[in-house]
This record gives sequence, structure tokens and C-alpha cells, in this order.
Amino acid sequence: MKKISLLLASMMLIFIVSSCDRIEDGAYSPKEKISKIYSDDMDGDKELESVWNWNKKQLQSIDYYWNDNIDYSEYYTYNDDGRIESILDIDNDEKIRYEYDDEKLSKAYYYDGGELVYKYDFVYDGKKLSKIIWKVNTDDFWKKNSEKRHLDPINIIMPQYDIKNVKKFVTKANLNRDNTTELPIKLEWDNDNVSKMSMDITIDGYSIGIIMEFKYDDKLNPFKNLLTLYPEESSCFEFSKNNVTEIKYTEYIKEGSYYESDTDVDYFAYTYDGKYPVTRDNGWSKEYFEYK
Repeated sequence: MKKISLLLASMMLIFIVSSCDRIEDGAYSPKEKISKIYSDDMDGDKELESVWNWNKKQLQSIDYYWNDNIDYSEYYTYNDDGRIESILDIDNDEKIRYEYDDEKLSKAYYYDGGELVYKYDFVYDGKKLSKIIWKVNTDDFWKKNSEKRHLDPINIIMPQYDIKNVKKFVTKANLNRDNTTELPIKLEWDNDNVSKMSMDITIDGYSIGIIMEFKYDDKLNPFKNLLTLYPEESSCFEFSKNNVTEIKYTEYIKEGSYYESDTDVDYFAYTYDGKYPVTRDNGWSKEYFEYK
């Protein structure tokens, strides 16, 4: 069961979103624009990870590399307000579409092969995002092949080797007559950064949950306000104002009077050029950011 709570933690990381004196959600136009990202390979050599293609102030596409060749690309479209409207992966026939309510992100839809598989509702307390409700069409989801998903957050929380175990739990949690499972994620804030996220699923008196507490530096995050659901570590912190330096995980299991928990901490170190990071090191891998 600990594996499942760890996987839930990965999904929650994807949805760190900024607030307060907010720039409109989906209006991604950083002062420093990433052009390339490199990462260390197993031999400690720099390897090209992605190339970012811009048309003036708008990000047009990101090419993702594997062994120095393009593996696949994400293409961005924008609405009349200049906010990200969709992300398309043509190679894998996947798409994510966003909807807004004034300056706030309100809904997101994930399509695979033209079919709607998931929906996300974003709930606010005033100007601040307080809850994300992830809705899964249970039958449609399990018919899909999760291995090929690049845009899909489910690929982070349900890797193929563990998918059968998670399937049993999520199917049991499916209490809605329309055959959808709703998984709520709660958020707490410290100014413009998420300070705490939590998720709890209870079935027949048995609960599993995860609490994550965050610390940040005082530098600017180059991914802030970028809407993408690419399942790699580089996308985990895309929507906070500052860069995450520490994540404390508390996973727990509750059943009646029984309570068991486990705590772990991940650390992230940066080097900077001015206000923006040029490297990020999580202790087992290192990324290098180049800017236009």
C-alpha cells in the first residue's frame, strides 16, 4: 500500500499552481525563456533532454530527445487572450485541453485517440486554488495502454509495473453511478507558493493518504505558469513562483484505531545566473537549463 501512496504523491506534485496578485493562468511568458534542457546520463555526461521552440513571446512546441534523436514533440495552441488552450502530441494521438473562468484555470480534459478519458475540476477559495478534483472514467481508463502516455499525469502515478494493484483500489473507490472515480487533492498556501498538499482515500473505514510539505528558495521559477502534464521530474514544480528546495512526504494508513505512517524528505539544490536557476540537482540526477 505504501507504493500506492507514493504514486499518489507524484500526481499531486504536478498541480502546484501559483496565486495571489496572479498572472492569468495559462499565460506563460517568462522573462527568461528556456531554449534547451540537458541532464546527466549514467556516465555523468550531459545529454540533450528537450529543445524549446518559441515564436517571439509564445512557446510553440517542445521537442523531447532520447539518445540524441527526437522521441516526440508537444505542440501548443493559444486562445484569443494568449493563454494556453491545448497541448497536442501528434505521434501518440494525445491531447490536453484547458478551460478558464476569467483569469483562473477552471477545467482540464485529457483525450486519448480522440476519446475523453479524464477531467480535472479546479476549485478556488477566493483567488487561491484550494482543491483539484481528478475524475477518471474507470472503464475507459483501464482499456487504454498507459505505456505510451506522455501528456498524461496518470502515467506518473501508475507506471505499468504497478498498474494492476492500483486498478483494484481505484475500481473499489468508484462510488459514482456514471462510472467515474473522483480523487480530491487539497492545497494550502504560503504567499505565492503551495506550502502543503494532501490526498486521502477512505473505503469501508480503511484510509490511505499522503501529506506533502514544501520549502522554496527566493529565486524565480522559469516554469511558472506553464501548463503541461509531461510526466518527468522537470514538470513537477512548474507552477509555483519560486523553486522547490525541499519536499517532506508523510504517508499514512488508518483503519479503526490502527495508524501507521512513514516520512521521507527530498532535497533540491540549484545554481543561478541572476534570478533564475541554471542547474538543478536532486542528489541522484542533475539538469542544466539554457536560456534564449
